[in-house]
Amino acid sequence: MGGHDDESYEPSESESRDSESSLAVCLVSGGMDSCVTAAIARAENDELGLLHISYGQRTEERERQAFEEIADYYQTNLRLTVSIEHLSRIGG
Repeated sequence: MGGHDDESYEPSESESRDSESSLAVCLVSGGMDSCVTAAIARAENDELGLLHISYGQRTEERERQAFEEIADYYQTNLRLTVSIEHLSRIGG
């Protein structure tokens, strides 16, 4: 996904170092959009890392379950769940 149309684009040192292997990291809530995005990212990359963010949503338990199921389906151990519920102290 994506690309560079700018002819002056030069890959960074990290991109140049290992151009044979690629890792995609997807933010996954557990919904349909996340599932489709993970499928595309996996199809276009060698490895898939998944990130789930909890912000105190009412559906968190079900979303977390779906996140784990998606990660299991793609057989990735590169998964991280982060809680940002503390941000509710400032509103929203």
